[in-house]
Amino acid sequence: MLLDGRLLYIMAINIHKVDLNSWIRWATTESQTVVEFGSMFFERLEHVNGNRIGIEIYKPYIDAARFHECTKIQGDFRYFESLVSEDDMDCAMFVDSLEHITREEAFSLMSRVMDKFNKVIIMIPEGNHPMEQDETGYGGHEWQTHRSTWNAQDLVELGFEEKEITLDPGFHNHPERDTGCLFAVWSK
Repeated sequence: MLLDGRLLYIMAINIHKVDLNSWIRWATTESQTVVEFGSMFFERLEHVNGNRIGIEIYKPYIDAARFHECTKIQGDFRYFESLVSEDDMDCAMFVDSLEHITREEAFSLMSRVMDKFNKVIIMIPEGNHPMEQDETGYGGHEWQTHRSTWNAQDLVELGFEEKEITLDPGFHNHPERDTGCLFAVWSK
């Protein structure tokens, strides 16, 4: 399609409401081990099929964990290779976590993750979602700051196929922020 003499590319992604917990169960159905990057309170791991491992950098979140039937690792997920055994690198899960590092760090991290893991699932805010405060009250402001903004084209650039990307335009409705979240699945 041409718009003002410019070629306009329209992405063919899915657009519909997503129930996060059901999506996690569906996306991890055949996974032997799921490693969550940025687990916070670890409650999303309750919905995972298979062995559960969570990486979280901020100790107060680990101490306040809401789910305990998992292996909890304190560390910076950007250095996952030193935190997780290669035998456990089956499915990587990023739920509201990739936006907390810079775009450059995220692209580097995802290249390494996609090299090591068989599957990657991502849920990430779509568009501009500025955040500099820990809205949970645990004082993790440094770790909750959003350092990057994402759209579907970014996920395609990472290696996700358009048909595996879903936008839920009603997810993450906050005043003064764009609305919507992207849900994506990548497999080798």
